[in-house]
Amino acid sequence: MTFSAAIRNGSSRLVAGLFCLVIALPLAARFAPFLEFGAEVGANEEAVVRPAFSEVGVDAYPAAFETFFNDSFAYREPLIRLNLLSRYELFNVAGTGKVLAGRDGWLFFKGGSKEAGMPVENHHGDVNAFPSRFLERIQRRLEQTRDMFAVHGIDYIYVVAPDKWSIYPEHLPAAYHSGGRQTCVELLVQHLQENSTLNVLDLRQGLLEAKEHWPVYSQGDTHWSELGAFKGADYLLRTIATQYPEVDGLDARAYKLTYEPAGKRDLIEMLGLESHIAEDVPNLSPDYLPGLNVEEEEGPERHPIVVWQDRPELPRAIMLRDSFGDAMIPFVAAGFQHVEFMWTANVRRTGLEQALVRIRPRLAIEMRAERFALHLDKYYQVRETDLPESERRK
Repeated sequence: MTFSAAIRNGSSRLVAGLFCLVIALPLAARFAPFLEFGAEVGANEEAVVRPAFSEVGVDAYPAAFETFFNDSFAYREPLIRLNLLSRYELFNVAGTGKVLAGRDGWLFFKGGSKEAGMPVENHHGDVNAFPSRFLERIQRRLEQTRDMFAVHGIDYIYVVAPDKWSIYPEHLPAAYHSGGRQTCVELLVQHLQENSTLNVLDLRQGLLEAKEHWPVYSQGDTHWSELGAFKGADYLLRTIATQYPEVDGLDARAYKLTYEPAGKRDLIEMLGLESHIAEDVPNLSPDYLPGLNVEEEEGPERHPIVVWQDRPELPRAIMLRDSFGDAMIPFVAAGFQHVEFMWTANVRRTGLEQALVRIRPRLAIEMRAERFALHLDKYYQVRETDLPESERRK
């Protein structure tokens, strides 16, 4: 046997031995608990109760014990994380169907259900994935919302916050490129502009311009970065200023830009690799400009946030928001005397009525993330009695 052959043979035996050792550790640790280590190891063992043979019965016991063992075997957590990390680092494959591993360390949210949004279908312009005549149906729903606010003398603007897919498509795997086709939301916005008098703002163009100079989305999160939220809010306020000249755009000089290690990132958490993938993200300080007063109302999760300042010349507003709107709060608030930010999914008729009486807004802003913009069931439901008589069903 040659020297090189001996080396290869020894390497093969070493790999085989290590493999046998790894797969034997969970079983060995069950009979010798002192072999188990690590704070996360066996984390599920207390929560999962070993089935009792006398209670489960002969037929059901094998399946019950398999479930118990799968959720409680030693080294479960580190082995799962090792599997996820090796798949991602070696093969650039996400360990969950909800996440798409892109190029250069970029991650994208794939959805996975209608309730979670359909970013893949939207990006490819696959209108067949949505209900028939969905453009007309969404137009009708938005016009009803506009008319409801108009009854109260309130102007309405509908804003779409683009998904990362639309701003950084160059980081998508080649198989997911759209081939230059319009996204479904682009088709929706075009349809609304051509067939309705709705005030619609797609923030896509502002973010595409800003990304040439700043990282406007996080690599490991679904949402935009603070810089992205800043540029989106600036684009929104400058658009509103065409109707309300007293509203100013944002001044970047009022903020100090630093880069800090990222905290919670939803796509990284879905991969289970929070402690393994680091990222520095932009931070703008101060979080709130001098003169802004903030009040968070008590209530359920995503409760209303009220921001006001002593500038009576500015309009008052209400903003219906989703998770993209959270990061915009300190920036959008700078353009108004008083604004209440309400989580869209938590809005109830009585809550909105109370807010309209309390705030007396001149403007209502409804913002939706792109992947939710095509879902009829996600829109605010308008009562017939809130519409002008000409718009009510006969």
